[in-house]
Amino acid sequence: MRNIEIEANVMEITPEFEIEMNNFKLQTRQLDKSLHNQYGLIKKFQDDFRNNELNVLRELDKSTTKIFNFMNIFETYIQYNTIMAKNNEIKQKNASLECELFQKQYELEKKKEKKVKAEKEENQLKAQLDTLKQSIRQQAAYNKVLGHKYNNELNKKNQIHKPI
Repeated sequence: MRNIEIEANVMEITPEFEIEMNNFKLQTRQLDKSLHNQYGLIKKFQDDFRNNELNVLRELDKSTTKIFNFMNIFETYIQYNTIMAKNNEIKQKNASLECELFQKQYELEKKKEKKVKAEKEENQLKAQLDTLKQSIRQQAAYNKVLGHKYNNELNKKNQIHKPI
């Protein structure tokens, strides 16, 4: 209240000061309006900036998700290629082992054939040996019979030439 009284007293003393004061008040009101408008603009810019920040963060999050998805897909692709390379390596080893197995089976088959052939030859030789043994026995029996006949003939001859 005291300020208002001082202002009224000063206005009465100097009228040009009153005009200046009114001009000053008008300028102050205009500045207030201007500041208020600028504050509103600043507030709007701040809100827009926050919204833009949020949009950027959302887009960044989406991009990050896409990057992680791509990385997962790429990692899966690399794992697939690694598995396929190992699979091909295993197939090559299997093919090599199959060749070795076939070679061993072939060698075993040849050995079996040789063994069967050797057994056949052995059986044939045994059969020939048995035939030869039988033939020798027959010859021995025949020789024995011939020996007895010879001895009998010799004994007969000796008895004939012997004086009685």
